[in-house]
Amino acid sequence: KKKVSASFKMKLFRNLLLITLPLIGLLLVYNFYSYYTFNAKFVESNQQSLALYAQNLQIDLDALDTVLTHIAVVDHNFRLFSNPADELQAHVAGHEIVLQFKAALNFYKMADAFFVYNEVSGTYRDVFAVGYPYELQEAIRQQVHDVGKTHNNFYYSGWLTYEIEGQYYLFRLLGKDGTYAVVMVDFERIYSMDLVNDSVEVIYATQDNVPLTNREFVKEQNLWSNDQYAVVSAPIENSEIQLIFAVPKPGVFQGVFAVLFSLSLLTVLLVLIRLFLLNRSLLSPWQRLVNRIGKASDSQQSEQYQIAEFKQVDAAFTQMSDEIQQLKIVAYEQEIRRQKAELQHLQLQIRPHFFLNLLEELIWYGAAAKL
Repeated sequence: KKKVSASFKMKLFRNLLLITLPLIGLLLVYNFYSYYTFNAKFVESNQQSLALYAQNLQIDLDALDTVLTHIAVVDHNFRLFSNPADELQAHVAGHEIVLQFKAALNFYKMADAFFVYNEVSGTYRDVFAVGYPYELQEAIRQQVHDVGKTHNNFYYSGWLTYEIEGQYYLFRLLGKDGTYAVVMVDFERIYSMDLVNDSVEVIYATQDNVPLTNREFVKEQNLWSNDQYAVVSAPIENSEIQLIFAVPKPGVFQGVFAVLFSLSLLTVLLVLIRLFLLNRSLLSPWQRLVNRIGKASDSQQSEQYQIAEFKQVDAAFTQMSDEIQQLKIVAYEQEIRRQKAELQHLQLQIRPHFFLNLLEELIWYGAAAKL
């Protein structure tokens, strides 16, 4: 099998890449790990804050549920209101229930309105917190009437949401067969959320992430896929809603990933620059030196090297080239002297034959003259 040899330059590059590429990979992994760890800690911190607010909200809703349950299940006036002997008894029982509602409205800040309704007798009583205009009260009353006409059993329905004039409200209904006690909670007036930091957006939504409040913000920011906000949520028990905090990530947090990514790119760039400088200062001079030795370039050609070892190799090669050149000259001169000696030897061999031939010719001429 034929082996493919690699140059020193290629092997050096390969070994450098085998060292630097894993280090760069580890740096990138570490940067991503640091970013997502920081993000997880940030989300966890806000999740704990959200859990505290959700717990307080749950406690307040459970307290209202307890008050309403006491009236609808235990209170004698509600039983009289549900099955009055006459119209007067229904009005008196309704009045007594409203007095309890007013006391509860003053005591429980979470409640914004109470209702008691008997669809059979047509008796209806309610009490609202301060600040609701007449038109809105009428719209809310109409919603309660519409729900009462269904004659559904709401004892096990939990907290329900209804949209009234473009705004959602939370209702708890207890009763059946057209007689109901109702408490309403206005999402915009939940007092415990006043303590939330102003930069945090509070959102109430269904379990399917359909926003019930702050809908414009959710739409404008495309919140569910916006990486500039940390979105944390907590479900509210015995209801169809969840509490959501949209916390803007701090500026330093938003820049962390960019900084880490820039550092990674800078590291890669520095490695490439270093490889270029290495090629310029070490590998290219080495290649020129190898080419010079391989081609046996003229030793008189000067080559400036910045590396001492290259200078030593070049000097040794120059000296060796000079010595080889001197040896060539000496060998050439010796060859010329040998050839001259052979020529002289031939000349010495030729001279006796010439004289003998000449004498023979003279002898022959002399003999011919005698004749």
